[in-house]
Amino acid sequence: MSSPNSGYVVAILLDTGNLVLTNRPDDDALDLLWQSFDHPTETMLPGGKIKLDTKTKKPRYLTSWKNRKDPAMGHFSLELNPKGKPTYLLWNKSEKYWTSDLWNQQIISMDWSLGGIIIYNFSFVLNKKESYFTYSSYNASIISRFVMDISGEIQLLLWFEGKWTLFWWDRRTQVEVYAFCGTFGSYNEYGSGYKYRNGLQCEGSSPSNRNKDTFLAIPYMRLPKHAQFVGQGNASECESTCWKYCSCTAYAYDANGCSIWFGDLMNLQQLSFEDNNRETLYLKLAAPEFHDASKNSNRERVIIGIVGAVVGIG
Repeated sequence: MSSPNSGYVVAILLDTGNLVLTNRPDDDALDLLWQSFDHPTETMLPGGKIKLDTKTKKPRYLTSWKNRKDPAMGHFSLELNPKGKPTYLLWNKSEKYWTSDLWNQQIISMDWSLGGIIIYNFSFVLNKKESYFTYSSYNASIISRFVMDISGEIQLLLWFEGKWTLFWWDRRTQVEVYAFCGTFGSYNEYGSGYKYRNGLQCEGSSPSNRNKDTFLAIPYMRLPKHAQFVGQGNASECESTCWKYCSCTAYAYDANGCSIWFGDLMNLQQLSFEDNNRETLYLKLAAPEFHDASKNSNRERVIIGIVGAVVGIG
């Protein structure tokens, strides 16, 4: 890479961890052509920013890796709300699953001390040009990084005794992470998770296989998002409507009428008996899976494993 002014460009790794390109390497005031702090991946170092351009609304955000070994863009990101001050997480850049309080209430006011000595300063800045969240260390010898983890957690890691050590993380349970159990995965208030369905008979080559699918009633559920409302009618008509389409994966009928879902279902949550938001979800299953579900437990669920055994998202 060359510069039209000097004819050459050099790369410099600063003590902050910021990799910069400049054509004035001997100048104390570096004329930056490019810097890595403007292009964070899953990590923000002290002095970096999670920001939003006030005029263009162009964000700078953290994005998780796809998995522990693949640094490709993953499911989770941390960015500033373009419509206000709160910060939130998005799943697949489209599904908001967590919104913070104001930063100066939730993070800036926390106790960021080590051995009784405050070591970090967090701040939120809002001006005519940009709004951004940043942090700095009072002790330059302490190496740290702010991470958007593949688990959906925000973490602060310290370099301690030759390895990265978890110093802080946002203490939300894994079941609060959108799609943690994957497609057709369900969880309850106790943190147990289950997975329903591997496939439908109607997805096969023979039209007669459609009759080998059936519906499993799952009580006490929070209905998933992205339902299609198909009118009042009655429960039988609602079931028939979903039955017509192989791609219809579930239906529910309540006082508001009939709702059906197409495609993969995410965040199936089983509520407590006392929760007034509980509904019965009728999930379409292949006949063999329905048979297994019916004899499995009195909750009528196909238990594949608990949440802790589910392999991470990605």
